[in-house]
Amino acid sequence: MTHDDEVRAWAAEVLKGGSPDLLVNNAATINRNAPLWKVPAEEFSQVIDVNVKGVVNVNHSSASPTSAAPTSARHVEDAAAHRGGVAVAAPP
Repeated sequence: MTHDDEVRAWAAEVLKGGSPDLLVNNAATINRNAPLWKVPAEEFSQVIDVNVKGVVNVNHSSASPTSAAPTSARHVEDAAAHRGGVAVAAPP
């Protein structure tokens, strides 16, 4: 999910069969349980890469009407995890 070119290749392959009715875009990782100031920068970067950039990469490649994919999902549910729960955002 963190490498846009790989996600685009995956989406193009998956979408060859047509548009899915629903794409559930859910990826999450968390850092080790520690105060933020004790979490190494590399570990925090991995959290951001997966939880934020990964969701955006999947949306760009498979849900955007302007994507390079042959077609796009009809409905997308994005879920982003955070410590203590899950937040879900969906277009109206």
